Amino acid sequence: MVSICIPYYKNLEGLERLLDSIKIQTYKDFEVIISDDSGELKNHQILENYDFNILYYKNIKNLGATKNTNIAINYANGELIKIMHDDDYFLNNESLQKFVELIGSGLFAYSGSIVVDKNGKHLFTVNTPKRDKLRLQFSKYYLFCKNYIGGPSSVIFRKGFLLDEELTWLIDIDLYIRLLEKKKKYSYTNESLIYATRDSSQVTFLCLSNKDLILKENIYVFLKYNLVKSIRCCNYLWNICNNYDAINLFNENVKSSFNKSFVVFYHKVKKILNKGKKYD
Repeated sequence: MVSICIPYYKNLEGLERLLDSIKIQTYKDFEVIISDDSGELKNHQILENYDFNILYYKNIKNLGATKNTNIAINYANGELIKIMHDDDYFLNNESLQKFVELIGSGLFAYSGSIVVDKNGKHLFTVNTPKRDKLRLQFSKYYLFCKNYIGGPSSVIFRKGFLLDEELTWLIDIDLYIRLLEKKKKYSYTNESLIYATRDSSQVTFLCLSNKDLILKENIYVFLKYNLVKSIRCCNYLWNICNNYDAINLFNENVKSSFNKSFVVFYHKVKKILNKGKKYD
């Protein structure tokens, strides 16, 4: 069975569109789990409009996007996890069937996607060119430098993985790296199976305007996977740190072990640069 996990937050129109796309799926062995981080669905009739199995959970307090997603995954009864954000939806009635066929007996799989605005207007298509697939096969850690896969709604994976609750911006990158660490082989199709909505009110855009968050999460993931061994990853983080004047930011408060680890990294790379080995 597939557990379609929907972390919901104040998007009734998007949720209805997503549920409508689920309703027409030809593949019927699924359940829908909605974790509500706003509480506005508790007494709303929208959930009564569908005849498939919907499990609804209202959070006692606002948990944020990452924890809210984990709530839905934790309540999942299915072997396969299909995260669907409340602003994304299936492209056609065979999408779920194709996801299930794509993953087969594997650990995870992903598809292409069509990015649209909130009115459904086509913006662009996301898929993985052959060059990027080769890079991903060479090193899963290259995901730190570029997301070759796409958003969580384009992925299906087996139960047993949660999102890292230390993260908000790089939750998908971290998840994909852990999946690939568990099993290098994965399945992929260039065929678009979902519509991914792009809107300025999304968490993604809020994160992009928060340079402290971007810095912290990039450094956190870098240290978590010890990516100092990768020249490409060092180069990527080095450029981010220079762009955001990170050393001055972190030197203001180096009490935490996290900040101390970053400063050690910074000076290590600086020493390499002074010896003539360039990262940028």
